[in-house]
Amino acid sequence: MEISSPVTSRTLLGLLAHSKLCKCPCQTKLCPILLILLDELPDMNLLYVCLDSRLDRNSLSGPVPANLNNLTKVNELNLANNQLNGPLPNLSGMTLLNYVDLSNNTFDPSPSPQWFWKLPQLSALIIQSGRLYGTVPMKLFSSPQLQQVILDGNAFNGTLDLGRSISSELSMVSFKDNDFSSVTVTSSYNGTLALAGNPVCDHLPNTAYCNVTQHAPSRAYTTSLVKCFSGACPPEQSMSPQSCGCAYPYQGVMYFRAPFFADVGNGTAFQELESKLWTKLELSPGSVALQDPFFNSDSYMQVQVKLFPSGGPYFNRTEVMRIGFDLSNQTFKPPKEFGPYYFIASPYPFPDRNVPASKSKGAIIGIAVGCGVLVIALVGAAVYALTQRRRAQKATEELGGPF
Repeated sequence: MEISSPVTSRTLLGLLAHSKLCKCPCQTKLCPILLILLDELPDMNLLYVCLDSRLDRNSLSGPVPANLNNLTKVNELNLANNQLNGPLPNLSGMTLLNYVDLSNNTFDPSPSPQWFWKLPQLSALIIQSGRLYGTVPMKLFSSPQLQQVILDGNAFNGTLDLGRSISSELSMVSFKDNDFSSVTVTSSYNGTLALAGNPVCDHLPNTAYCNVTQHAPSRAYTTSLVKCFSGACPPEQSMSPQSCGCAYPYQGVMYFRAPFFADVGNGTAFQELESKLWTKLELSPGSVALQDPFFNSDSYMQVQVKLFPSGGPYFNRTEVMRIGFDLSNQTFKPPKEFGPYYFIASPYPFPDRNVPASKSKGAIIGIAVGCGVLVIALVGAAVYALTQRRRAQKATEELGGPF
């Protein structure tokens, strides 16, 4: 795989070795995915492997090396929006994959490869504008963990038949801008189906799946405060869902890089995350608030998190250091369906945060005054010494000089 401008091999080395793209314990301090990119991968049994590999939007070019398939412990593979070419990579050996995105490259035209339905953990399959063609096998939609299939902008044709063994987890099927002439969907599927831009929609323009604007997505989850009064809290404070009182929460943003689900209104999943947070971080039950999760432009699920103290309006410094360490260093492990994450904390408003500044200002003033007094004293001493010297010289002259 070649690396084209503006990403040079040196840039990519630093990117993979030091950034959040590749979180893994690497014996050689180089992430194994780098060795794959350079096509120099030794025996995989001698190396640790990254659990998720996000290499989208990196101006990578050339064919994908065949030994990518040796990364058997990878959970996420995102190579979207590069200039990769050659055959569509064979991922059949990567049996722990739950998320695949190969969109917007220039791979050779290809029918549906068998690994589409042979990856048992796959929850999201995304290949937009991937030059895929032919019919879509029904068995694709029966993969037990599958939640999203997004294959827009390809050349699939014939009849799209989701079959009768549709995964109970499947919530999104999108084949916009393909060449399907007919579609067969059973009543057992109640998720979203998007077929706008296919010939079948020329004959059935008013059907829901031919609508360019599909039905609105479910409302994003937010921790309920329904049992609390509706009054507002003072600046920098928030209402605790546990006590219904105002307090200063420790807060920040969790970025989930490859969640196993796409529904940001999934109350069951987010309530499980709340419970895991207060349990593992040794907080009071109910003292966690999550707000407005959404997928950002990098396809990361971004969640605002607020953690509330139980013994008063503030956390102490020791508690903040402990919680911050557990989240920032990924010591805390979220429920499995959330996948890997990283956390960016907001500064905590300690009650004494302005005291050190005041003391420092007073100290500076004191030092300045002291220095001024010292300078005046030194100048006075110098003037006195000079005066005495002149008096001595004058006395000597009046006595007729030295003996």
